[in-house]
Amino acid sequence: MGLYNNTNATPNQIWFATVMGQEVTADMVSLNAQLEFPWHDRGSGVLLGGPYVEIGDLYLGSEMDATLLEVAFHDNASDAALLRDPKVRNWVARGAYHAVVRYMNQFDGGR
Repeated sequence: MGLYNNTNATPNQIWFATVMGQEVTADMVSLNAQLEFPWHDRGSGVLLGGPYVEIGDLYLGSEMDATLLEVAFHDNASDAALLRDPKVRNWVARGAYHAVVRYMNQFDGGR
């Protein structure tokens, strides 16, 4: 899930959070045959707003867009098992990297 600050988001934060959540989810679901447990597709739930101060525009000083990526739940045994697999962590990172590249292509590194 891509998270955004719902009280003072940076200008392109919702776009970035949406793309981050969608990219990682799509990549991981496509790899389900290679995973110990299937990756859960939350569908429209790839975006979640909340009062995440650390990614709010006031905290970032209007210098950059930011998002948080939530990929697992600590109380879910399947999630915990997946995240112990170095390949899974690498694939999640690759999906996040792809989202950053899409962001940079869309906004040319500027706000």
